[in-house]
Amino acid sequence: MKAFLGIDVTLNPENTTQNDLEGMVLRTHPQLIEKLDNATCRMGKALEKSKLPSFVRFIHWLCGIVAAIVGMGALSALFTGNLIRGIKNAGWLYVVGLVCFILWLVLSYFSGKKRNTVLESSESIQARTDAETTFDTILTTLGVPLNSEEIDIFTYKYKLENGNIKIHREAMQSTNFLNLSFRIYKDNENLYLANAKGKYAFPLNSIRTIRTMEEDATFPHWHKSEGFNSEKYEVYGIYKNKFDVYCAPCYHVLEVVYKGELMWIYFPNYEISTIERLTGLSAWGI
Repeated sequence: MKAFLGIDVTLNPENTTQNDLEGMVLRTHPQLIEKLDNATCRMGKALEKSKLPSFVRFIHWLCGIVAAIVGMGALSALFTGNLIRGIKNAGWLYVVGLVCFILWLVLSYFSGKKRNTVLESSESIQARTDAETTFDTILTTLGVPLNSEEIDIFTYKYKLENGNIKIHREAMQSTNFLNLSFRIYKDNENLYLANAKGKYAFPLNSIRTIRTMEEDATFPHWHKSEGFNSEKYEVYGIYKNKFDVYCAPCYHVLEVVYKGELMWIYFPNYEISTIERLTGLSAWGI
């Protein structure tokens, strides 16, 4: 059994190489990948420049926490009629809370102002434009329609146990999946997936089924234009946990026969309608 985009750590726990060659029919020219990486790197640097220094961000966070705690205590005292007595007994605490609240507001203002200034600078805009233009060029050279749908596909670490894929999550790892953005479309013969690395093709008659895995999926990114808790996506039960990562109550596997061997393509539950529509199949539980 093959795991599309999986990282096999069965024999080598330090392995970081994805199984990303199966199904690839076109590979992006290295110069285009380098150009895209350069633009992406410039975007990352601009994003870092848009942030306040780390110690200032810590003070901002700490002031927010202190102000919130004191504020909740003041509201509780107000509703129980003990606010005046509280001020008399511990007036300094309310002063600290007020100062923290004012400082939090000031730092929030400067944080937003710096972010907007940097991200709207000509340098930052040029980096974003270069990245978008280069990615469109990559799609064109791969023969991918520019209006093709975007979809998230999971990459993950796994171990093979009795020939079956078992998702592997290390002790200090906050997620069991990494969601990568792809383009997806089909013609009369194949289902296609494409990203900056290249294009993959899977014959429609090789696609067997869509499995529903009733296990939690945790992943770090949200790529959609609408929020995870918007009306469109709230039906999928996605939420953020205490580690500030996204959680879904299940995920899905597209089962494909590749060169006579089963291959599983993992994707999040919020992409199920797209997969079902393009394959003509319906998901079933396991």
